Amino acid sequence: MSFLDKLRTQKLLSFTLVLFTLSVGIVIGTLIISSGVRAAKGAQVAPGATELKIPSPVELSTAFSQIAKR
Repeated sequence: MSFLDKLRTQKLLSFTLVLFTLSVGIVIGTLIISSGVRAAKGAQVAPGATELKIPSPVELSTAFSQIAKR
């Protein structure tokens, strides 16, 4: 076998190995997602916990502008 034949064979083998690895990863990812790893619905909340209030973006922008002007 000449050098070029060996190089072509090695490239083909490398390409096949990468393609196989990606395929296995896609299959595993699909199986994990379809099995349903999700948060429990209606989970109990810790006693005494309060809900966080997230300010609106307009309020945050206004507050940032005021601070920047100072």
